[in-house]
Amino acid sequence: GTQIWKITHNGVDTHPIHFHLFDVQLINRVAWDGGITLPDENELGWKDTVRISPLEDTIVALRPTTPKADWGCPDSVRLLNPSQPEGSALNFTNIDPFTGQPLTTPVVNVPTNFGWEYTWHCHILSHEEMDMMRVSTYVVPTTLPDVPTLTVSGPGPYKLAWVDGTPAGASSTMGNPANEVGFRVERAPDSSGPFTTLAKALAKATSHTDPESAGAHVVYRDIDQRIVDGAINASADATKTAGATVQPIQSGRVGHYGALLFATAAVAALVFVILNT
Repeated sequence: GTQIWKITHNGVDTHPIHFHLFDVQLINRVAWDGGITLPDENELGWKDTVRISPLEDTIVALRPTTPKADWGCPDSVRLLNPSQPEGSALNFTNIDPFTGQPLTTPVVNVPTNFGWEYTWHCHILSHEEMDMMRVSTYVVPTTLPDVPTLTVSGPGPYKLAWVDGTPAGASSTMGNPANEVGFRVERAPDSSGPFTTLAKALAKATSHTDPESAGAHVVYRDIDQRIVDGAINASADATKTAGATVQPIQSGRVGHYGALLFATAAVAALVFVILNT
């Protein structure tokens, strides 16, 4: 849906703020004395960069849409603060912004799924290099893919082939939430494991040859590299000269945020709020 962002700049100079993934439309600017300024002629229409001037609120509208592709885009899973070790509470305020009281559950630095993570930042190079930027998260729904059927022919070198549930070229594949980000082929001496990674195949690949396979009993499994809320959709074992299992996994997200804070060493008071309409 449509979002309205209010970007407030409590600084001394003007910044060209650049948005990744989507364009925005400038609605107006509201000075701190209440004066309203309409966009200049060259600011009308969809823009990927907007001028943010001091001591006023810049109001922009946006309506992001998911780009359609015939492969899956991996989610950005990272520590909340990549500059600090996991488990650290450093630089987290741990204050509830609505009550001003300490959070019941303190925030610590843990791996978090940000979905599709992009940046918006100042396009002055010296500001950009000093980290005057912040992330925006785009949450794209995904579903478990169909279970691909894996077959193995031998004796070695074993040739593995599988059927992709969202095949390349099919009209239903473009933008399909079940598209995989790739495949991981694993091998073990028997079905109890341990499995080791044999190869990684790109999305839409449908075969792989194991040049080092030997012996009559080797177990393979082909994993669709995604996960949805921790769920794994596994097929029944397929057996030929080598046993085979397929475990398609698809990406989900731990959580996402409805509001973000743009606060950096360069501009400590440039903030925005998001209104969903």
